[in-house]
Amino acid sequence: MIPPEEYGEMEDFLVCELTAYADGVVTDEMGDPVDIADTIGEDALHRFGEYEDDAVYVRNDSRRCDYAVYKDLRRFADVKKSMPPDIREINDFPDDDEEDEETG
Repeated sequence: MIPPEEYGEMEDFLVCELTAYADGVVTDEMGDPVDIADTIGEDALHRFGEYEDDAVYVRNDSRRCDYAVYKDLRRFADVKKSMPPDIREINDFPDDDEEDEETG
């Protein structure tokens, strides 16, 4: 984790914005779920409030990327339902019925 003022300071690092939903899903700018362990690390999700209530900043040296992670109090499953069907298809999100069959 890095302080907010260090976010984006590394010239040769990318800057990426992620959204952390209440149900534990983290998505990229396109709304695609990301691998938390490979990007920001599980610990980052428990660090909201250290600098800002609704954001954490993570530097991933191996990926050469600074991540700004913004907290969203909604559940990703609810946000996904509100997406137009063509967006869900582009992002390859399963339909709710498919999720129920997998978990049910």
